[in-house]
Amino acid sequence: MFFLNRLSSDACEIRFHFAGRELEEIPPLERRTYIRLGSDLASVNAWLSALFANTRYSTGTVYEYAKILRYALEWLAQAPVNLSTKEPVGHSLLHLSPGDIRSLMAWLDIPAHRQAERAQLARSGMLPVGFRQLALSPATHNLRASALTAYYDWIIREYRYSEGARVELNTNPFKD
Repeated sequence: MFFLNRLSSDACEIRFHFAGRELEEIPPLERRTYIRLGSDLASVNAWLSALFANTRYSTGTVYEYAKILRYALEWLAQAPVNLSTKEPVGHSLLHLSPGDIRSLMAWLDIPAHRQAERAQLARSGMLPVGFRQLALSPATHNLRASALTAYYDWIIREYRYSEGARVELNTNPFKD
């Protein structure tokens, strides 16, 4: 649904994958997802631009962080449920509860090529059989947590989604 576009400057952006289709050809569910996640996509791309402009980050790190945020958007696009409550997760990265964050991290801990297991987790809120054996290494888990922590820190400090309006997020959900 989303794809990572690397620009000639080595900057990255995430785009919705229209696959050469006209808007009328896109199924209604996919269209609703695009509309629902549009503000998140805008905030992620603004963050990636700021991250690329910050010379502390290598282009490889920016690319890896972009992949992680693309995965997070794909998770939201599946209308996932919370692992603990089995209730639907909200529709935005900017409004996730601590339980939703745990659900996202469990989903991210499953390798990307294991699509069936990821889909089952998002749909049912149940960890797949053998989750511990499937899960990625602690280093990869930490990289993903670092990317999301950096994203939320930036959102809280700097992001304005419209002129003068700040995001209603007071603390980073990845802290603690």
